[in-house]
Amino acid sequence: MPPPAASSGRQQQQSLRAGPLLFVALVAVNLSTAPLLVTAKSLPRSRWVAASSNGGSLHDSSASSNARAVAVGVRCGATSSGKEDEGEDTDEPPRSPLSEGGLAATVKETISKLTGVVRSLLGGKGSKSGGAAGGGTKAKKSSKRKPNSSSGGFTEAFEAKYGKRHPKFNEKSFGDATETAWGRNRLCLVYIAAEKGSGGKAAKVDDAICKALADPEVAEFIDSSFVMWVPGGKSSAQRVAASAAAAKRVGARSLPFLGVVNSASETDKMTLERKLERSTVAMHHCNPPPSASQMVSWMARVLELKKNLLEVELAEQQRLKDEDTIYTERVEGYSKSLKDDALREVREREEEAERARLAEEERLAQEVLEAKQREDVERREKKAAELGQEPPESAVKGAEAKAATLMLRLADGSRIRRRFLRSDPMGKVLDWADVQGVDLDAQRLSSTMPKASFSHPGDSGMTIEEAGLGRQALLFVEQKPKGATGDSDGTVDEAEAAAAAGDEGTEREL
Repeated sequence: MPPPAASSGRQQQQSLRAGPLLFVALVAVNLSTAPLLVTAKSLPRSRWVAASSNGGSLHDSSASSNARAVAVGVRCGATSSGKEDEGEDTDEPPRSPLSEGGLAATVKETISKLTGVVRSLLGGKGSKSGGAAGGGTKAKKSSKRKPNSSSGGFTEAFEAKYGKRHPKFNEKSFGDATETAWGRNRLCLVYIAAEKGSGGKAAKVDDAICKALADPEVAEFIDSSFVMWVPGGKSSAQRVAASAAAAKRVGARSLPFLGVVNSASETDKMTLERKLERSTVAMHHCNPPPSASQMVSWMARVLELKKNLLEVELAEQQRLKDEDTIYTERVEGYSKSLKDDALREVREREEEAERARLAEEERLAQEVLEAKQREDVERREKKAAELGQEPPESAVKGAEAKAATLMLRLADGSRIRRRFLRSDPMGKVLDWADVQGVDLDAQRLSSTMPKASFSHPGDSGMTIEEAGLGRQALLFVEQKPKGATGDSDGTVDEAEAAAAAGDEGTEREL
């Protein structure tokens, strides 16, 4: 910020520059008005009478154009023609600046331009030079717009003039207000004020209606029975546009308008879509405008006469509600059915997959079993061939018997016998048992005399004589104990002995 001394010095310089400019402005105004007065005096009396009878303006196109030419000449510093200066009454229409308010407009325009130049110079703003000869200066136009003097909605303007006690004004769109009224099963009270500046009777009617709306009884009655709509908008232009559109929809012939609109639901036969049909069911003539009590009486009578519309629409709304409920239940039921079907399909697929898995496992197990069976058959056939012929029966007899007769009791209770050389290994006896269907992996051979057990392959190496079996011996099949290896401990537990007790007689027979 410059120091105070420098600031005051600059202000003095601007004042010195502005002084001559103000003087020039005053001189220019005097120079511009003098020819106008002379020209006005030069008009014939008939033109003066015509001008005074028309409110001070001559309705002559040529006169208007001449007036504009004179005004331009004055602004440029030129003078009128000599003929007009002398005030001669010629056939040519005088170029009078009085037409269309020429004198006032010219003076006002000249002062406005000169004031703009002075302000531009005093404010220190740059100006565009008009050239060395002209030396004219033009002030920059401000880019700022004037604030909207009509800001604020209807409710704000109403409260500013009539107080805050009033019905609830719906300032949204006309369609929104009527749809709200339909949803609440009410009629829509519509008030469209006359355009601002109408004046006269329309303004008085608007004032009377607004005073009635400010009455507590009226406000309470409207809030309890209607939805009230007024044209909304933050600017007067928006409210005027909303008023014009609404007036056309409700069939208003003039403004202000006070009426009642009913909304009914209808179904489009082509699209089957529901839509609202709006119709004006009552209008107040507003001539004279209603007082508070008259407005309440009028609204009560409208409700009484049109209650059947509300009853019909209420029944229609209930029907639509029931249809929506049924539709919702059907949709929910259908959705639940789809969900259940999906879950059932998932469960069925899982069960099918489990059955397929079990079947595959069973198939593989069967294949393994069949392979094992084929392997067993091949092994047993091979072992049967390797057993060879039995020793003759005579080899069993005598003190120096070289053979022994062994009887094998199978798991199914059947018995088989065969002769072996006493020098044959127990492995050959076990192979013989294998050929008869004994599972040597899970079973073993046991004897009671002596008490011993023989397993494959642990006992396969010892001979029959080393095993302690005599010329005649009884062997039976038993399951191997859990965790038992292929080796035998040469003993039989008590359970095995009890199981073999019944075979002692058979062994004696041998």
